[in-house]
Amino acid sequence: MGWLRRALRTVRVGLVCGLALLVGIFVAAQISNRVFRWRAERLLADMQAVELHKSTWADAQRIMTRWGKWGHYDGQCDASNCRYEIQISDAFSVLLERIPAKTEDYFKVVRIVRTYDRLGGREANLRSSFIVQDGQIVRRGAYFVLSVPWVADEDSYPWNYGYALVANVVSVQRVLNWGDFRSGARLASDLYYGAGKPSGCEGCMETTIVYSDRTPPEVVVRLNAIRLDCLTSWKRCTTIEDVLPASKPFHLHDGAISGRPALSASEQLPEASPHPCNIPIWARGRDATWILSVDVLHDETVKDGGAREDEKATVRVTGSIKSDGNHAVGESLAIHPYSFDANYPSILAEHLEPGKRYLVAFYDRGYFKEMGKSKDIGLDPCGILDDTPEVRIELERGIASNDHLRQPELRHWPIP
Repeated sequence: MGWLRRALRTVRVGLVCGLALLVGIFVAAQISNRVFRWRAERLLADMQAVELHKSTWADAQRIMTRWGKWGHYDGQCDASNCRYEIQISDAFSVLLERIPAKTEDYFKVVRIVRTYDRLGGREANLRSSFIVQDGQIVRRGAYFVLSVPWVADEDSYPWNYGYALVANVVSVQRVLNWGDFRSGARLASDLYYGAGKPSGCEGCMETTIVYSDRTPPEVVVRLNAIRLDCLTSWKRCTTIEDVLPASKPFHLHDGAISGRPALSASEQLPEASPHPCNIPIWARGRDATWILSVDVLHDETVKDGGAREDEKATVRVTGSIKSDGNHAVGESLAIHPYSFDANYPSILAEHLEPGKRYLVAFYDRGYFKEMGKSKDIGLDPCGILDDTPEVRIELERGIASNDHLRQPELRHWPIP
């Protein structure tokens, strides 16, 4: 019976070793979670202390000195111009990055990740960035990713392999130029910030909040409040609202797999009736790329390439109150005012009436149409205003908040 005792001893040793391995992974996961949370809390605290247009190059240097091991910049970085990013990850994610990206290793990696997740591991990554210009910190952003284990549903691909909660909070100068602002429900009532989600993001639940660089500091702190206790709590955070509480009012992921339940019919806001642009004039001045004063010479109805008819007006430029340097006084332009769009039935079409003078505002989401040898200009909603002293005063109020950033805004994913 000696062989039986040896077999039982081998089984016992195997069970003890297996249990020790599981306990070791569990302990390592908890240590990794807590170390990353501790580090991430300190990084976010340092960034929360930054006040845009008030914090100085000296403040930026203190942050770069403290986080230099995890930070980097490309090209120039001095008091006149610097774009700096700090990236930290949990220990397990750092280890995974060192595994060769070979197809035959994929399923091995998946099994390792699933075991780690089952034992309480939290794969996470935090990126914080800022821009310094002329001695001041003028932009800041935070990008947080937290992995959630797979969903036990074979029909929920790609979610059945797990998914990522992605919180992106970034300051910009022109809130209306980000995303598609025709969906007014995604803009805050004070127009200081808005929220959206990227298209084509499979296996992730992502929300981006953008806020004006002139947003009051107390609002900035609230928008940047990322819940890092999700890293160590026994109950997992499974929705983006768990991670980014400021995204709750926007209901961007309601009804998605693992998201909050969709609003019932009684909870949904009624569809707005058709109305003219309701964005304040000062906000249009802040966010427009250029604003020209024009006289309307004549208009006509043209086909937009399909069955829909489009208004086209020929105008003469009489001046500008915000210029990109591309339009001279006396120049004639072909402008297409915003036409009715069935996808946004609450936004009324806008018109340019011959014989009148208007102010036309162009935003980054407008377009240029190639028409033979000329380029026609297509306007977004809220692109036409009466040229009056009162309107000009309000536009100038918004324009005064522009800081003329000399490099691209902070972006962590493309504008949809």
